[in-house]
Amino acid sequence: MFDNPFGSEQGGQGSLSTVIKIAVGIIVVLVVLSLLSRWNGGHRQRHSHATLTQAKTFVQKAAKMSVRAKQNKNNLLALIDINYALAYAEAARRILPAKEINNIESIDLEELIFFLEDEQDRLIKQLGVDCPSCRPDSEYAVYSNYLA
Repeated sequence: MFDNPFGSEQGGQGSLSTVIKIAVGIIVVLVVLSLLSRWNGGHRQRHSHATLTQAKTFVQKAAKMSVRAKQNKNNLLALIDINYALAYAEAARRILPAKEINNIESIDLEELIFFLEDEQDRLIKQLGVDCPSCRPDSEYAVYSNYLA
């Protein structure tokens, strides 16, 4: 009445082995596809292009402002530039982890922030020497790095 899709009744053993071969083949293909999707999934970008661009821009501005501060002869203006550079660097660090910024911008963000903070401390101390009347009174001067 109905045709057997796996062959005739006499070839039952041959048709069963064919079905098993097809099933094993399908399973192998699915396993291979699963492994390939995991392998390619590791290279997927976790952040949007806009986020990466914004972090990169902030790091570039931080570096530019730190150079500008180094070139500035006026300590007050140099301190303002360093504060801007620190703000840009901190903003970049809040957008992306420092490790990812190191990968996209080839700059050690933690080292840059450490340098900027040291430079900020140095400039604050120098301003305290240059303009003693600008220093805060009492123990706050020590805590805010106006005194060495």
